[in-house]
Amino acid sequence: MKRFLAALLAGIIAVSMLGCSQNNSNTTSDKSKQSASQASSKAAVNRNGQVRSYLTGQWVDKSVNNMRPLAVMMSNQPEAPSQSGLSDAKIIYEAPAEGNYSTRLMGLFEDWEKVKKIGSIRSCRNCYVYFMKEFDAIYVHAGQSMPALELVTSDYIDNISTMDKDFNKVFYQDMELSMPHNTFTTGEGAMAGAKSRGYNLNHASDYKGKFLFNEDDDKKIELTDGDTANYVYVGYGINKPWFAFNKDDGKYYRFQHKKGVAEKQSDADDGKQAAVDNIILQYCYFDHYLWEEEETLYWDITLTGSGKGKFITNGKSIDITWKKDSEFGITKYYDSKGKEITLNQGKTWVCIINNATTKDIEISAVENIKKQTPVQPVVVTPEPSTEVENEGESENEPLAEAGVNEDY
Repeated sequence: MKRFLAALLAGIIAVSMLGCSQNNSNTTSDKSKQSASQASSKAAVNRNGQVRSYLTGQWVDKSVNNMRPLAVMMSNQPEAPSQSGLSDAKIIYEAPAEGNYSTRLMGLFEDWEKVKKIGSIRSCRNCYVYFMKEFDAIYVHAGQSMPALELVTSDYIDNISTMDKDFNKVFYQDMELSMPHNTFTTGEGAMAGAKSRGYNLNHASDYKGKFLFNEDDDKKIELTDGDTANYVYVGYGINKPWFAFNKDDGKYYRFQHKKGVAEKQSDADDGKQAAVDNIILQYCYFDHYLWEEEETLYWDITLTGSGKGKFITNGKSIDITWKKDSEFGITKYYDSKGKEITLNQGKTWVCIINNATTKDIEISAVENIKKQTPVQPVVVTPEPSTEVENEGESENEPLAEAGVNEDY
């Protein structure tokens, strides 16, 4: 009897414990489901059918993100007009064009068919081809330097040039501007050019993008271990550009010299000053390309391997290392602990800087008025024989008449 009572009691206890266990399990499961449901609901509200942009990390329609960006070469010479479309560019790359000369810009545009005017458009340089390829972009340019000819016309690159037979579908001239700074395109024109060449307008299904972005829509990333970076003087010798941090909106506003006058760098059409959320300074080894066994003024910039640099965002700056494993690989940027950097949502400006001139860079809490003092630019002109920007003048007669492709 005692054995029977003991067995019965053990059974009751076991059932009771099992019930408790099941109740606890269900409670935990319900909480998990509730939490997951809340997270899913929040994500659905935020996304509303949208995804994070490959170029800015911000929410965009999926169709916009699936579409390959447009990369356009733009002049930045002191004598050239201010850039049109600058405020529409989501990412801007900047590097010296040749010798001790002014820089050129390459703007990357998303949802670009809507952009009304982009330019003035200038010729291709090798480094820009490699960078635009990292974004799987369609590349627009006005001819190219001789060292870039083989690269830009290769099967790896989807490009649209003023040297193409049907350039009038893509480009037009502003006859009120002096040559060679009077060539422009529109989003519609670029789309016509891309379609006429049969380019795929959408990313491949396995495309993952280049940058990592902050996914907190309410709070910016802070580089807590970084140095104060309210003023960023890049060190380019001619335009002498710098960025000033605005604490109110967390953006860096761009300034530079133009014809010996320091001014805001603004869009020629809407008047908006260029402002970005992230700045990357990438230090590289610079050499000169050879052409027919003679040295040219065109820079041969080493973009594979690794190097140093700076990442600047939200008022702070840190040292970084960049790495690129292959010619058409993607450049990645890492902090001092070897972790890939995360950009704040918004626009980014990438400056490619000669290792030999990094001593001219200044990143500080206050601006350096002396460095911002206007100076008259000293222009070094490359040999015209190394430039291929007017081949086939009979086919490109309207542009050739205006001298649009005489690059210097």
